[in-house]
Amino acid sequence: MGDNRLPLRLETALHGALAEDFRYSVSANTWKAYQADLSDFDQWCTSKRRTWSTPDTVSTYFRDLEMAGAAYSTIERRKTAIAKLCEIESLLGGRLEEDPTKHPKVTVTLKAIRRRLGTDARQAAPLTADRLIQVLLSIDADSLAGQRDIAMLLVGFYGAFRRSELAGMRRQ
Repeated sequence: MGDNRLPLRLETALHGALAEDFRYSVSANTWKAYQADLSDFDQWCTSKRRTWSTPDTVSTYFRDLEMAGAAYSTIERRKTAIAKLCEIESLLGGRLEEDPTKHPKVTVTLKAIRRRLGTDARQAAPLTADRLIQVLLSIDADSLAGQRDIAMLLVGFYGAFRRSELAGMRRQ
């Protein structure tokens, strides 16, 4: 198991001069995703005894993710996390010669994986007004939970909120 050096590097960089810019360049959840992705990459590098910053390592990692059954969107997100670490390393005067995610070996590997896996996202059918009415009529409006559900559905539909935004609502 890795010692999580790469996510720690990301966090350590945030305490430098560019900390505020990096913090606000992405959302808090995106930053957490970067840390999780870098943790996985770090553990993989440690188990394979590889240096993280070489194109050969990055392309092999992506192929291993593909073989393990990862979706292309997951592989692309991991690439973005590695690229963000490279960006931070170079801006803070690190000794990184080039971003390995931009190397031709890595870009060709990603193109091949994309062709093999495809990139179709499973998209849910939209909730139309007619379907919303059907859903609302099926809810027991006499119970407190039913009233809450009706209210949340109406607020979510009217405000066009994402599921995560609805889930984040709290009563004050």
